[in-house]
Amino acid sequence: MATKNQPKINIALSSNQYFWEIFSFVLLILYWLYIALSFRSLPATIPTHYNFNGEPDAFGSSGTIFLLPIIGTFILLGFTALSKIPHHFNYLVEITKENAEKQYSNALTMLRFLKIAILFVFIFIDYHTIQLAKKDDFSRQNWIFMILLLIIFIPVIYYIFQSIRKNKEVRSWCIFKKTKTG
Repeated sequence: MATKNQPKINIALSSNQYFWEIFSFVLLILYWLYIALSFRSLPATIPTHYNFNGEPDAFGSSGTIFLLPIIGTFILLGFTALSKIPHHFNYLVEITKENAEKQYSNALTMLRFLKIAILFVFIFIDYHTIQLAKKDDFSRQNWIFMILLLIIFIPVIYYIFQSIRKNKEVRSWCIFKKTKTG
């Protein structure tokens, strides 16, 4: 859908949304601290890639442990910047003055949960990498990699359904309002 006609409105952060914003930045800081503190105890070569079963299938230098925190930082900052312009997003429904606030709020909440979900996935992957590099056995937890994918996709699917539901609520309210005044 074209975004040029979507209303530009400011969505104020609720206390709940403010908490999740702060939480994501605290989580990122803790992630960096964990990586920095773990780095010194890593061997020169660590796992850098995993197959579908969660087993390492590529190895590289210990410095590669910083790759996911760097990507996570860019994602967090990028999603935070994107949250300033929800009127430029693509939506499944037509954005009108009546539904804009609910649709924008829904999209921004999804972005906040995606930031946190992606950070949790990255933290788990690096934790797994560090444990394997230190020769700890994770062979019985390969199924966790499948759960990590769900952690990212469940919020997206949930907020898609929320978007559709919220649009139906607004349309019902507009129809009720028109019949009551007309």
